[in-house]
Amino acid sequence: MECIKSEWEYKVKYGKSRPRITVQIPIEKNRTKEILVGTISDDDCPSPSCCCKEEHAIAKLIAAAPDLLEALNDMIEMYEQVQPVGGWQGVYDSAIYSIKKATE
Repeated sequence: MECIKSEWEYKVKYGKSRPRITVQIPIEKNRTKEILVGTISDDDCPSPSCCCKEEHAIAKLIAAAPDLLEALNDMIEMYEQVQPVGGWQGVYDSAIYSIKKATE
């Protein structure tokens, strides 16, 4: 399954029950998978400024994950080509660790 970057979408969905905070992930042409991150409290807040800031933040982070991973991979590739003298090895090691954590 190959997901397309920039097409993961953070949404607040309204239905018969409490509104839900979700992330939509394309899995095939014209087909998506929905990940439920949380529900909105009884006060019906539609934005991250209310009761459920953490759920909104998590959903936005999940939606941005493909773009963040691509940027981190680009940074690693650039670092490996340039290999600056000192100072950046910790950042490089952290990027490698983060990618492994997210992909293995």
